[in-house]
Amino acid sequence: MNVMKWSISTLLCSLTLIATPSVASEKMSGVFTVSKSCEAYRSIRKQSNPVELEKGKAYTVRAKNKPAPSHYLIDIPKQSVPSWVSVDCGSLKGGAVASSAPKSSKSKGNEYLLALSWQPGFCSTHGSKKECKRADSGDHSAKNLSLHGLWPQPRDNAYCGVSEADKAIDRRGRWDLLKKLDLSSDTVKALSVAMPGYLSALQRHEWIKHGTCYSKDAETYYKDSIRVTNEFNESPVGALFASNKGRSLRLKDIRKAVAKSFGDQAASRVSLRCGRRDQITELWIGMKGDAANDSMKDLMAAGKAPSSNCQSGLVAKY
Repeated sequence: MNVMKWSISTLLCSLTLIATPSVASEKMSGVFTVSKSCEAYRSIRKQSNPVELEKGKAYTVRAKNKPAPSHYLIDIPKQSVPSWVSVDCGSLKGGAVASSAPKSSKSKGNEYLLALSWQPGFCSTHGSKKECKRADSGDHSAKNLSLHGLWPQPRDNAYCGVSEADKAIDRRGRWDLLKKLDLSSDTVKALSVAMPGYLSALQRHEWIKHGTCYSKDAETYYKDSIRVTNEFNESPVGALFASNKGRSLRLKDIRKAVAKSFGDQAASRVSLRCGRRDQITELWIGMKGDAANDSMKDLMAAGKAPSSNCQSGLVAKY
């Protein structure tokens, strides 16, 4: 059967998997060496965001699109989001199916809560933070939601395999004393944009408390976290916040914007969080599935609805 006949809803820049509905992608490890002139794409069907691959270069493989694959998902230097390359473009070395991410005994599966901050709202009451002192109206965070964290659920699914000493340091808020994370230069660059709190070592706290229950390494945790954050920001929600700075914004209007890209079912998975002065500080997004490969539409449709502590709030600006 020609898989191109299947109608699959995709977002621009989403990582669409071309497979029959009964077959899911599989995480895997390996190295793919390109042997001829080829391009990799964010979406297999749409062939969007083409990237010219370097002949003779080896790329790390993250997944295959089906058991007998037509494409591999590879990491590309200087690209924050992996792309799909045809198996005909080169040769694979390794190719073992990756083991599942570690979870605590209390884990209920691949359920997550994605916390995205509206940074100007956060900084309105945290002006002493390094990232807030340096904030500017031209920053990425002035126009987009920022990554706070990707939290495996339930909420007590935290600090997996973390020593009591590190837990104590983290809980005291001395994140600067936690061990520096082993991240690639590309991930550090992308993370410092997606997560302004990087300046305050927020990334170390999020890894220790939540990331350790998501994956074996911080690189995987943050690549996946950045991917879903970027995909959500590419929806009309990012533009909605940017166009309403200085005004009040209602949760129901945010959900309408979500529905345009991710569907009505996904819209109910978004909750609003407000802080002091009735300013919007975060969106919480319930998700379930494979955060490395599934589209936000699928992740949100399967997720649980988190609670809101307000129904509207002011969209602050720097």
